[in-house]
Amino acid sequence: MQREKIDSYKRELLYRKAHGKVIFDKLKEKLSLLFPDEDDFTFLSLKETDEIVFHVNEKNILIEDERAFFSYFESIRYLNGNLRLCDYYLLLDEDWKYCGAVVLKSGFKISENFDFDEVTSDEIRLISCDLKEKISLDYSNSIGNEPFECRFIRYD
Repeated sequence: MQREKIDSYKRELLYRKAHGKVIFDKLKEKLSLLFPDEDDFTFLSLKETDEIVFHVNEKNILIEDERAFFSYFESIRYLNGNLRLCDYYLLLDEDWKYCGAVVLKSGFKISENFDFDEVTSDEIRLISCDLKEKISLDYSNSIGNEPFECRFIRYD
């Protein structure tokens, strides 16, 4: 039974990796627009990425803050205001499931001109490399709602 689970996970990884090859160029385009000052991105393997997501989901929440904004600029100010000077893992949209998380070195800057609609994007998730914080920005173009929802979580 255990061997079947391992084989099933390996098959899933192979499928995800193959799909990642299809979407990789589009992801690189999103990254260059989101982080115009960066020119070299380091990707984690799918297995490493899965382990990070698993470990973060198992942690206890100490502090949680949710805010909604009408403007992208306000939401980016909120994100930047909560970032520490440390490295972060970036999980962008659903692309991370197929291409892996991206490692962002301390001091990175998120573009204030990124257009979610232009590049068909809806989520930025940042996890500190020490797994103590997660900051996310979800975008929705639904009429009548604040389109940018931000969430900051600190773990113990």
